[in-house]
Amino acid sequence: MGTHEFTVVIDHELSAVELRALLEEGCQDTAPVLRDGRTAVYFHRAAPTLAEALTCALGSVGRAGLRVIAVHNE
Repeated sequence: MGTHEFTVVIDHELSAVELRALLEEGCQDTAPVLRDGRTAVYFHRAAPTLAEALTCALGSVGRAGLRVIAVHNE
């Protein structure tokens, strides 16, 4: 199993409550950073493939109630 690095961009600046929700959805492998009024969430996700890492991460972000507007592969 490899580790995959990528960034998802959320459509707004996350509040403390939203950051907590993200962690509760299993996103402890993240580093959120504010960029131009939006939050970029850097992932360091272990998974067999990049596709599986992205699917898992995007599912967690969605369950936290957040909207992704872009994904960047590092």
